[in-house]
Amino acid sequence: MIYISKRIYDELTTEEVHDGTNDVCYCGWHKAKYKYDERGNKIEESYYGLNDEAVINTQHGLHKIISKYDERGNKIEESYYGINNEPVIYELLGFHKIESLYDTECRRIEEWYCGIHGEPVINKQHGFHGIESRYDSCHLIEELYFDINGEKVMYKGCRYY
Repeated sequence: MIYISKRIYDELTTEEVHDGTNDVCYCGWHKAKYKYDERGNKIEESYYGLNDEAVINTQHGLHKIISKYDERGNKIEESYYGINNEPVIYELLGFHKIESLYDTECRRIEEWYCGIHGEPVINKQHGFHGIESRYDSCHLIEELYFDINGEKVMYKGCRYY
């Protein structure tokens, strides 16, 4: 199946429309809509059907992704919602929200995965709850992975460089 992706831009919103033989992306949506803040950070991504009705992205089990940024433009939170704005779990990965912390150089130094009620959960794909990153004067030199009790764990994913 061949999909044609058409992107529509204006100052605040971008839409991505997929047209194929059945007019719906393999993930169960026809159109993705994007919203940006005044700095150009993507703050919302949501999915729609053929008649512009809200639908679930079947690959991820969600309708909407909301992102928050700090005053320096670092993404500090990403969370997932259903059609009625109810919090949902990103099915493939097993969490509702990612929270990140950055140093003064805008380098991510912590990232943690949370459930719907803010409780610590494990990223199912990679097998850890949180990651701490350490840097020398300019380079990433170490990443440490932790479970929900703060104990060190082995990374279970694959890294490509």
